Amino acid sequence: MARLTAESDALESEIEALRKAHLVLVRERGELEERVRDLTEALARACAEASQARAQTDQANRMSEDLLSMVSHELRTPLQGMLSWSQILERVVLDPARARHATERIVANIESQTRMLDELLDLSRALSGKLVLNPDRIDLAQLIRNTVDAARSATAEKNVSIEVEVADAPLWIRADPVRIEQVLGTLANNALDAVDTDGRVLIECVADATHVTVRVHDWGAGIDADELPHLFEPFRLARRSRKPHQGLGLGLPIARRIVELSAGEMSVRSEGLGYGATFTLRLPRADE
Repeated sequence: MARLTAESDALESEIEALRKAHLVLVRERGELEERVRDLTEALARACAEASQARAQTDQANRMSEDLLSMVSHELRTPLQGMLSWSQILERVVLDPARARHATERIVANIESQTRMLDELLDLSRALSGKLVLNPDRIDLAQLIRNTVDAARSATAEKNVSIEVEVADAPLWIRADPVRIEQVLGTLANNALDAVDTDGRVLIECVADATHVTVRVHDWGAGIDADELPHLFEPFRLARRSRKPHQGLGLGLPIARRIVELSAGEMSVRSEGLGYGATFTLRLPRADE
């Protein structure tokens, strides 16, 4: 009897040990399955991220190729113009009027290429944080009048109505006069490009106790809603006129960066294609 009792106790001990071992195996199996599940999910995420990174790299490569092609084309165009007119001057005897026209075209192409190179340099400085401004106390109202006078001279043949609404009294701001004039010129030229012959552009300026606001309205081609969020991106050429695109699409991004460095804001609003556009520039007033 004692022997049977001992064997029974030993068997129960073995059964208990087996039960505990089974529980350990079940727990370890659960932990292993959880680790496998985590590793599987991590691997799936890594594969998705790698696929996305590869797609982004492919897209970046395509954009780089397109950008290089566009920049090369835009820089080559004025060079080709200069070469053609130079060859004409070299090989053909022209009357004074045609010779003067050829010289004017060469100068215009030089100015066009210089402008594009300046824009590329400005963009590089802006992206690297090296765009330096030389702020001074300036009369924004007078800068606007200067911009309008220059725009009227440049568009005399187009017969565009350029109206200006600005106070006679000075509107003082603290900013770099050359750069702010560059911003105003960009906005005015874009508006003029957007309207057809006999079109209309309005530049108005209002002030409150703390800020001066400039609005450049055009009743021209308008901007598609899908393009509005990207309008200030470099090399973005929105469809703003019926003319072929010219330039690199850097004027607006550079202008906005100049405004931001001047503690100001720039925005755009358009109801869509055919409904014109309004660019708004807001700058803090200078202390009296």
